[in-house]
Amino acid sequence: MNMFTQRASRSLSPIVRRSARTYTTKPASDVPQPPPPSNKTWLFVTGAAAVAGGYWYYTQPDEAKALEAKARKDQEAVKARAYELKDATAARAEDAKKQAQLKYNELDGKARAQVDDARKSIDGIGKDAQAKYDSLKGNAEKTWEETKRETEHLYNEARGKTDSGAEEAKKGWFSWLGWGKAKAQDAKDEVKRVADK
Repeated sequence: MNMFTQRASRSLSPIVRRSARTYTTKPASDVPQPPPPSNKTWLFVTGAAAVAGGYWYYTQPDEAKALEAKARKDQEAVKARAYELKDATAARAEDAKKQAQLKYNELDGKARAQVDDARKSIDGIGKDAQAKYDSLKGNAEKTWEETKRETEHLYNEARGKTDSGAEEAKKGWFSWLGWGKAKAQDAKDEVKRVADK
């Protein structure tokens, strides 16, 4: 430790020791404790208000009766108004129910009419489609028959021409073959003539 530290620790040690010392004393039990303060102000204020209210009630009996009468009258008016509101509410509810029923019936009628119109429209479309189908079917059958007849006619014509062409071709072929036969015969005859000579 250096010198400064030694001096500082010596100078602080008596202070630390003195502050660490404790003193103990017993409280005196023979000394009387003062009673807790009592707060009776609220008692005096409440009593004064009750006395003032009683004084006013007994000195102004007509005004008190008038207030009681007014309170009864107001109570009856409130009851009457409540019954009126009850009846009015019931009447409004009944009116609303009737209006809702009328609106429902109106919309139900419109919906049924629309459904009936749609059914009629669908039936009409179905009948139109059936008529178009039958018409197209009849046209197709008629066209089929005409085409069949024309094809058979053309076939027969072509066959006739083919048959006559084949006959002509046969004649032409056989004549050509016949020409060769005739030449062969001529050659035989000449060979015979040359041999006879």
